[in-house]
Amino acid sequence: MRVKTDRTISAISVHDWVTFIRTPAGWMGAGWNDHGTVGVGHTDAVNTPTLLAKRKGMRRFASYDGATWAWDGDNILYGCGANETRQLGVFVNKCENSVTKLTTVKGLDGVTVRSIAHFGGSTLFITDAPGGCMAVGDNARGALADAGPFEVIKQATPMPPTPLDPPIEAAVSMSHVTIVRRGDSLWAAGFNQHRTVTADKISHATELTPFPIPGPAKRLFLGGYSCFVECTDGTWYGKGANMYGQLGAGTIAKTHSRWIPLPLDGVWSIETVANGDAFLFHTDRGTFATGYDMRIIAKVESSGLLRKRIETVGVKKVSTPSPVTEVKMDDEWDIAQLPTMAVSMVTPGEGLRGE
Repeated sequence: MRVKTDRTISAISVHDWVTFIRTPAGWMGAGWNDHGTVGVGHTDAVNTPTLLAKRKGMRRFASYDGATWAWDGDNILYGCGANETRQLGVFVNKCENSVTKLTTVKGLDGVTVRSIAHFGGSTLFITDAPGGCMAVGDNARGALADAGPFEVIKQATPMPPTPLDPPIEAAVSMSHVTIVRRGDSLWAAGFNQHRTVTADKISHATELTPFPIPGPAKRLFLGGYSCFVECTDGTWYGKGANMYGQLGAGTIAKTHSRWIPLPLDGVWSIETVANGDAFLFHTDRGTFATGYDMRIIAKVESSGLLRKRIETVGVKKVSTPSPVTEVKMDDEWDIAQLPTMAVSMVTPGEGLRGE
């Protein structure tokens, strides 16, 4: 597909359903804009490249789940898009749930944000400051991963967590779970109904908890209430929600609270369908699917609200990665790429298998 533009493009930045291009006139954006995510000053559809409301001086962008951040040449951070839980950190009017123009993130004077871990209403800014990160947004399920515990809901200005030694150096966050890397160890916090964070039977881990991995590993994928690890010897392990067999271990159980081997290889990307009901594994040998085979999707009216549900008649559960030749999905169901984090410097922990 070709996109026509009468301007010379000098850079392209592609993110979660949003694309930014740099032209002599400044940055332009296109894509999903329901919350002002593109930063063009409104929330109408942006189907063709449009000049940003603030288009000068930006150097790089990051966009996740309806929220966008941009850095200028002085590493000052700006945000726009979804802001229902104040997850942007821009501290605008309390009634403004959508920020349509790139706005300066507050409370970062003298601090450089190196990367961002974000999902839904929770955001971690990984910085060069002591402690390694600052938190903003919704912490209803402990997803901000503070060592406090961090009990503030809808924190509007970036707030440093309890000082940590070693500091947080990297993080991934999705499905109300956050995993951070500190030195040679991993720690996790957040929603634990599916034992994604810890094998302990608690619904929410509001304090950072040690997160052991099954062996020397290269990278970790998080999302859909599950977690996947690729080890240095090429083997794969998974843990978390498995009621539809979505981990791909050949079993169907409500959850796997400890790491279980998976028949995967050559994986370069993982996507979650309908927030963990199914997974798509993109590999060197093609795409494979696990979990719900969602062939029948219905809408039901309840209490004046349009709700979605899956008709279970004729729907099968796929517990072993199966080849996919074509993906047919209803527009109502999201497909999202799982964030990943390098873990090659992490010391392995205990316990490979569990219930």
